[in-house]
Amino acid sequence: MSLVTQLSNNPNLFAQDGQKVVKTGQESAAATEQGKAEELQQKFLQILITQLENQNPLDPVDTTEFTNQLVQYSSLEQQIDTNLKLNQILDSLQVSSSFSAFSYIGNDVELATNMSAMQDDSANWTYALKGGAEDVEIKIRNKSGELVYQKDQGSQNSGSYNFNFNKEDALIPVEDGEVLYMTLNATDKAGEAVSSDVLTNVTVDSVETGGDGAIVLRAGGLYFSVDDISKISRSKSSETIGNSEA
Repeated sequence: MSLVTQLSNNPNLFAQDGQKVVKTGQESAAATEQGKAEELQQKFLQILITQLENQNPLDPVDTTEFTNQLVQYSSLEQQIDTNLKLNQILDSLQVSSSFSAFSYIGNDVELATNMSAMQDDSANWTYALKGGAEDVEIKIRNKSGELVYQKDQGSQNSGSYNFNFNKEDALIPVEDGEVLYMTLNATDKAGEAVSSDVLTNVTVDSVETGGDGAIVLRAGGLYFSVDDISKISRSKSSETIGNSEA
């Protein structure tokens, strides 16, 4: 059975909307930049060689002008080399970030979004009411907009609540990993809307890297970045396993 549990009397929850996008199949930015740099070098050098091959022997290129061109080529070569080294440093930082992200696997994280994912036949949200509500209605829909769950929770005081949705309470079939969206409609005695915030709580399943090198975390079918996480905690299932092994 789906349950709502009051967590505290604090009505404040940090929340903001965000887009979750994973890009794939893109060429490595570093490799692309290196190819462009090498092509530019070859073009500049070819111009100098062509100029020397086609100069008038009776009226050769001015020594000062030719020297300036060589200096420009040398400066270009150094600038390109510097840019390539900076790209290598960025690649190293991305690798380091990847290893750091692996520590999130198996842990519970809180995200500032009304999206969640079915994991182990349940999905979990936290919401906060900014004031007392005479009526609180919860609706859950899938990505197609179909109604998966609906219930009137009745009256609730100002504060934060945990809502756990179980697969057995679904109005239509839901699959493990499926992304769900929760909406909250809270009104006071006068029928006026009560302000609320919604967060989701998921367990990180894996860390993945897109074609553009961006590090993304996955919970079921939900993808997000480390920056989307507002809180991280040890997974209860991990604690259970650890205790049983002991």
